[in-house]
Amino acid sequence: MPGKSEPYLPPEREQARRDRLKRELFNEGVLKNIGTIRADTSGIASKRDGPVDMYNMSGFADAEVIQEQLFMAVRNLVDRGDFAVQEIQRELLQILGSELFGLPEDSEGLVLHSGSEANEAALYLAKRATGKRLVLASNLTHQSIARACEKLGLDIITLNGDPNFLYEIPNAELEEMLNQRGSELAAIVATAGTTQLGTSEQFVNHPAVEKFCREEGTWLHLDAAYGGTISNLISDEYPSAISPWLARSITVDAHKFVGVLGCSALLLPRKDDKQLIGPEAPYFPSRAAALGTTRSAFEPAVALATMKALGREGLKRLAHTAHERATRVANELEKAGLKMMVPIQSGVVPIELPSKEALEYMKTGLEQNGFLVSPVHIQGADYEKWGIRIVVTPKAEMTNENLSNFTSKVIELHQAMPG
Repeated sequence: MPGKSEPYLPPEREQARRDRLKRELFNEGVLKNIGTIRADTSGIASKRDGPVDMYNMSGFADAEVIQEQLFMAVRNLVDRGDFAVQEIQRELLQILGSELFGLPEDSEGLVLHSGSEANEAALYLAKRATGKRLVLASNLTHQSIARACEKLGLDIITLNGDPNFLYEIPNAELEEMLNQRGSELAAIVATAGTTQLGTSEQFVNHPAVEKFCREEGTWLHLDAAYGGTISNLISDEYPSAISPWLARSITVDAHKFVGVLGCSALLLPRKDDKQLIGPEAPYFPSRAAALGTTRSAFEPAVALATMKALGREGLKRLAHTAHERATRVANELEKAGLKMMVPIQSGVVPIELPSKEALEYMKTGLEQNGFLVSPVHIQGADYEKWGIRIVVTPKAEMTNENLSNFTSKVIELHQAMPG
């Protein structure tokens, strides 16, 4: 029988796996440029039957890679004694941290099941680190932040973005809040790749935010669950708006770009912050057991194997393709008289509509014609905005044909819209 650090595979498949990994392993911490699988949308669809899924943030998944990693479904990511599993976690965190965000190579982190779980863990650490109970966020912040605050007994202050300025928080309102209650803050949460618009929030770069992080010890959490992959991978042509330098924690979801659902990471640029998680399990050698003692290694194994098989250039190609296709859809819609809620920054295409009734008309009409989209509703103190959005990811549904047909149908419905 194989030892604890070895998978149970027939000898010939094990040797083939070893040979493949030798070709694809890091070279001094850098992904190789030549991959062994195609970087296109020939992977697995997110829905088998019915209308085409245009909204889910799921990524490229390769059937062969998934099959090869099935044995990891019974391996525990929390088991520090399983050396092969811990190496998977180490390498995946190195890609997501050092490769994508340029964090120090000795940064720490955790592989978790979802961005929501990672966000909750980040606020838990912020509470423990600061001893404070106030969190600052915007009205574009993912709902998991508010839910986590409720669970953890934290209070949240939400500042509204200005729709006339790309939904950014006005400087005057940010400064007023920080002047009045900044000393009470446990955490500031900024989003890179907002769920509804795909934008990266720039208020995080305000000097006052830096002041409180450096001088008051305020914990800055960057929720880059979506934007952390695509925005960083296209930054060679489109400079990333993501600023990780002050962050004490960063959420990034691998599964929103490649692999199977259930693979997120919480990056911790300061190595010592991992100690805030709490004690390990007393009955087996564990890693971050305070957050749960059982976590499948299958999802991170698939993510890592997919990234290695694609290589750096393959990953960049997927990201650029998604961004280019999203931009092309937006351009065609704007030529036909529709309006984007914001310019395209990632793969999210947010189409502005005049009312809730128009949203329902468009959403229903698209579903009847074979396309599933998600609604957008952003509410501020003195405004209410409506729209629909699609997310162009590397998943199989996002073909040029589907996107062209979708675009034509949106234009047709827009031209026939009542009122």
